[in-house]
Amino acid sequence: MSLVSALASLFLLASPASAQEVAFYCTQHQNNPLHHELVQKLATKLSYSYTELCNHPRIDDLFIEDKAVYNRENDTYEDHKFLTIHYNEYSCQYTWNLVTSAWGKQHCYNTF
Repeated sequence: MSLVSALASLFLLASPASAQEVAFYCTQHQNNPLHHELVQKLATKLSYSYTELCNHPRIDDLFIEDKAVYNRENDTYEDHKFLTIHYNEYSCQYTWNLVTSAWGKQHCYNTF
């Protein structure tokens, strides 16, 4: 076995098999272009790459839902996406305003 082959084998053994794979909580959103884009934006907001967010050892689920939020300033309802990350020990919710294309409120809460 050549040195290059030996080093390549060692690298493959040392690398996690799922280095480029992502968890179900991300793949479930890949068929919806907007949801997939929002997961990528959330990763950036949290200073992760998409792969890091989607392989995070403390994350159990990432849930996305539609909600209409009342805007008092113009007396209208605006469509939002609520993205909730369920970590092992708590959850955090982030809102994306579909009208303004901007992040809104966010908060974390205890799930015990």
